Amino acid sequence: LPGYVASLAPAEKLPVRFVNVDCDLYGGTVDILKYLAPRIGPGTVIVFDEYLMNSTWREDEHLAWKEACEEFGWEYEYLSFSLFSKQVVVRVTESDSFVGPLPR
Repeated sequence: LPGYVASLAPAEKLPVRFVNVDCDLYGGTVDILKYLAPRIGPGTVIVFDEYLMNSTWREDEHLAWKEACEEFGWEYEYLSFSLFSKQVVVRVTESDSFVGPLPR
């Protein structure tokens, strides 16, 4: 997404099936997760680019994800992680924030 997430038009009500979060830091990750929350539903796959293995990982994408899960009622499963690339892949299994139609 170009520019700052907060300045974007409202998200459409279509489901998001795949998201690549490459915000690195807490604030940008919070913004994109809040922006997409109504479109994140069961089956959505999210890749976090800098989720672990850096000196502040517990305060950045990881923390933003944990807080969003609590705020939006997301449950998830880990699909993959890489200690080398610092990436994590999750699939949402439950969502209280989802407003779009479920894909067939």
